[in-house]
Amino acid sequence: MPWSLTPPRPEVVLVVDIGHSYTHAVPIVKNKVIWDAVRRLDIGGKVLTSLLKVMFSYRQWDMMDETYLTDKMKMASCFVAACARDNDRRRKPMRGTSPSNWSFEQLVELFHDGDDDLDADALIQHYVLPDYATPEDVADPNTKYGYVQAGPRLPVTTTTTTTTPVLPEDQLDSFVADLHPPTKEQRGNITVQTDHQVLCLGQERYQLFETFFAPDRIGTWGSSWSTYRSMTTGLNQAPLPELIASSIQLVQETDLRNMLWSHIVLVGGSARVPGLRRRLYVKGIANIQQST
Repeated sequence: MPWSLTPPRPEVVLVVDIGHSYTHAVPIVKNKVIWDAVRRLDIGGKVLTSLLKVMFSYRQWDMMDETYLTDKMKMASCFVAACARDNDRRRKPMRGTSPSNWSFEQLVELFHDGDDDLDADALIQHYVLPDYATPEDVADPNTKYGYVQAGPRLPVTTTTTTTTPVLPEDQLDSFVADLHPPTKEQRGNITVQTDHQVLCLGQERYQLFETFFAPDRIGTWGSSWSTYRSMTTGLNQAPLPELIASSIQLVQETDLRNMLWSHIVLVGGSARVPGLRRRLYVKGIANIQQST
């Protein structure tokens, strides 16, 4: 057959399914699941949405009854930090550096101790909640689930789709942070032109999906990096990169293990969050593979 309508599928693949309730690592060889090597992490989209509702309700508006809306906001606002800690020990992000390369530690310290060079306003989104009493809000796909009025945001072309698309790498920087935010004097002259309720999303944007990489910190928040390091309560399970490595190592044949490392597929709604693919492949899985 000279050509095919669809590209051929690899005979050996590891499917990482970030589902609604759980995350599974499933090795498949010649269309057969190797059940003894399947591993599960008890974190999925539902857990993250519930955590985000608690964050909103504790810090700002009561969102405990707004599960569907919070889920939409999760995919429109959150991202995954490039890594847990920066190798060169530089704490706060510096203006002019790539926001997509900022570590979780740098983001925590930015909110804890911003300075005149760059402060947390570069990351903060002002999310306008929808007014369901207004027919125009419900009819317009751009406002049906609310919208980001100010701050970094997804490209306009992606807001009208029903499914959140995968954000291209070259657009990740502008989604993570606005490197040219208004000055303090300019912010003082800005007024919110809306009668709707507005949520300010700051630390929630990067804290939420870090749960995949630190399940022991689930449900715990702190104002500084030292606070995060001291917190050990939470889910006693391996982080997502180690879950993937554990599943592959349980496959008996060495050749199959090597092929699985080269054929990892992310599926599921939460797999589309900006930065997750890069964090896993560049900072997570690659480092673990070298140590095994």
